[in-house]
Amino acid sequence: MRWLILSLALMLGIAQSQDKAPARQRANSATQKTSEEQIGTDKRPLVIEVKPTEVDKKEAESREAERKDKARSDKDLVYWTRVLAGLALLQILALICQAVFFRSQARSLRETITEMQRATLASQNIAVASQDAANIARQEYVSTHRPRIRIKHVWLDEEIESGKPIMIRLVGVNTGDTSARLTQFGIVTHAVPVSRHPPNDPFSGSLPLHLAADLVSGQTVATEAFAGGTLTLSEIEDIQKRRLSLYCFGYIEYTDTSHPPVPRKTSFCRVLSVSGAETHAVISGAFIKTPDSEMSEHNYAD
Repeated sequence: MRWLILSLALMLGIAQSQDKAPARQRANSATQKTSEEQIGTDKRPLVIEVKPTEVDKKEAESREAERKDKARSDKDLVYWTRVLAGLALLQILALICQAVFFRSQARSLRETITEMQRATLASQNIAVASQDAANIARQEYVSTHRPRIRIKHVWLDEEIESGKPIMIRLVGVNTGDTSARLTQFGIVTHAVPVSRHPPNDPFSGSLPLHLAADLVSGQTVATEAFAGGTLTLSEIEDIQKRRLSLYCFGYIEYTDTSHPPVPRKTSFCRVLSVSGAETHAVISGAFIKTPDSEMSEHNYAD
């Protein structure tokens, strides 16, 4: 039995070895034939050709289209960049032209302003000269055609009694060529020894009386009676015995009708001339001009 199995195995090994020999021979023969074939043909190409698929073709076409679009966009960008550069250059040139124009206008404006200043200065000088001439003419006219108030009368309105106010009335006239506007006046009396000069400031401590009246040329005006002071009994007796002189001082202030108005003043001084019977308590008479009162510095007309 053992020998039978060994015999079968030996026979099987011999059969397999015979089958492998022809196969090996065939493989060696194919290898020899392949080595003998030429390189670079379709069967044995030198470079392997890879044929793209439909997907590869579409991707390639898409990439080509994108490349062309990018090239077109770059070309447009370059074009419009050049256009913008040209516009910027034109703007720069326009700004330069405007700067030159404005500089020329500024120079012309400065020259115009200078000429206007010169013309204005000349006009001002002419105006000042005209004003000066007008002022001179006005002053000459005012000096020759002006109002002039003259005191015609200084009346004692009633007899002078001891301790009673001395009531005095003025009468004045406008002897000038134009109207006068009366503004204020004043009246005072002083009993002065006959050997002494009248006071230099008789109106010290007195208040002016205000007026508001226009006096045309040639018109006469009479004031109401105003108190000019009082006398004592002894002063009345001394005046009656010629030891005292009773002076009356007064003034009228007025303006003319020019613009601006010129203030003027007429001042006077009179001395009481006693008349009638002499009593110890009453004095009557009139204020008249005397050589002493005529020479007084209180008689003037501005």
